[in-house]
Amino acid sequence: MTKRTLDENYLEKKDGKFSEKGTFTWSKDGSFITLNNGEKDAMQKVFFMGENQVFMAEKVGDSSAKPEYKLEKK
Repeated sequence: MTKRTLDENYLEKKDGKFSEKGTFTWSKDGSFITLNNGEKDAMQKVFFMGENQVFMAEKVGDSSAKPEYKLEKK
């Protein structure tokens, strides 16, 4: 596991900035990363790693790559 920080900004909320520390793991095929925050029953976030693109996914194996879930590099 590798340490990471996730910063999120929800555009529809006035105070929608959140920061979370934890770890992440790669899937066996290297196509997905799963973020863990260390809480036992916490919801894990999964991301599909496309060619020069990253998409939020429902679960490992979901490579549907919906455009509304594409992460933008700033």
